Amino acid sequence: MAMAKHKKKKDKGKKQGYENPEAPPYFIGFQLPEELQGKLAKSLHTKALKQSQVKWTPSEELHLTLTFLRSVHNDQLDELKSQLKEAAKHKALELQIKGLNILEKKDKWIIVLDIPMTKALSNLRNGVIAAANEAGLDSVNRRGFTPHIKIGEIARPQTKKQAGRIDAFLNANYGKMSGKIDARDISLMRSSDGKKPYEVVLTEPFQRL
Repeated sequence: MAMAKHKKKKDKGKKQGYENPEAPPYFIGFQLPEELQGKLAKSLHTKALKQSQVKWTPSEELHLTLTFLRSVHNDQLDELKSQLKEAAKHKALELQIKGLNILEKKDKWIIVLDIPMTKALSNLRNGVIAAANEAGLDSVNRRGFTPHIKIGEIARPQTKKQAGRIDAFLNANYGKMSGKIDARDISLMRSSDGKKPYEVVLTEPFQRL
């Protein structure tokens, strides 16, 4: 069985709440349909899960981020919502889940499900970034976008032997995970302050189904 892919991910440090509570970070992306949430939750809640050291993402928090907005003031929200309505003039998307990936950070591994990039997804993301710009906001990480769904994280292994055991565990239980996402809307979400899950502020259906 092929081992999970590993990619280096720049470490931005631990989240310590909002830098500016009056202008918290937001992100724009897809929430997963409830049916798919249930399927992933069932897959993750295995006997092996109880024996692992992985901190799994709750199924209701699974999502795919298109772009991140570092700081959004309340007086910018109305314009951002208006611009997202324009960005949602787009066909619904069918995205595929294609196995497991590991994004390596300084102190931990981020475990994700790969979503292959498509032209339609790239065009939608560019439209979302343009919408943020029109609202006077700057999108973070415009380059190097790799579509994925974070499903968990684990402390970075200290030895190659330990890394091999973790790789083997993840691939044996989750390496062949697959499925599709019927993306029929985009959501604007207020990022977590580290104490609670993200909050959905707006969900805009695609207007060209």
